[in-house]
Amino acid sequence: MDDRPTFLLIGASNVTRGLGVLVEEVLARSQTPWRFVVAAGHGRALAVGSRFLFRGLPALEQCGAWDEISRCRLDSRSRLLVSDLGNDIVYGVAAGRVAEALDRLLGSVAQRFGAGLVLGLPLKTLSRFSERRLRWWKQVLFPLHRTPLSWILRESEKLDLLLRRWCEDRRLRYLVPRPEWYGRDPIHFQPARGFCSIAEEILGNQRPAAPVKWRPPLLIPWHCSTLGGWSRTRSQPGTRLEDGSTVSWY
Repeated sequence: MDDRPTFLLIGASNVTRGLGVLVEEVLARSQTPWRFVVAAGHGRALAVGSRFLFRGLPALEQCGAWDEISRCRLDSRSRLLVSDLGNDIVYGVAAGRVAEALDRLLGSVAQRFGAGLVLGLPLKTLSRFSERRLRWWKQVLFPLHRTPLSWILRESEKLDLLLRRWCEDRRLRYLVPRPEWYGRDPIHFQPARGFCSIAEEILGNQRPAAPVKWRPPLLIPWHCSTLGGWSRTRSQPGTRLEDGSTVSWY
């Protein structure tokens, strides 16, 4: 019987970029093997599929993470992190639909985790940027999407409010991203700053007992993806760590 605690991570670019830091922090603080279930990826969204360069991934609500979670033994040691929920809005999905998708996925299981944290949208960081700079960043980060900036900002505020209410109803922690995590990029925080703080928030005041070094593979073995128009399926977990931890990539 697999008695390892489960850590479900849902997100997009921030989770993908910072996963190595977060896994290192979790393993160093707990000193026990984990079962990491990762539903993330650059440009990922809850309600719609996404593409990054030549790689395509399904909508998060359609990925295989939920089948694996249904088979996991969730207990007081299990953890949940939800991040990067703004991409849907950039793709033209209204705030209400994003909140509904999140509730369909996690509404019935969120309270089975020992602790859960939802990272809010970086509204404070966005407010520091002029409209001109935000338009420039939108063109750089999402060059193929023409959703009006004014609509994105308005729906982002609506989604932030809906997420706060959803967390209150589910007794989950809602964490406002700290402006000091960010540099010039308004939506991607610096992993070492953000995820060290997030690990402390979600695991309590456990201090790292010993340093752990791990970085995700350069070519991530996604469960279901497309590459250059070709569909690919890989069995999970796709990565095994020396201490017995595993990472499933969805």
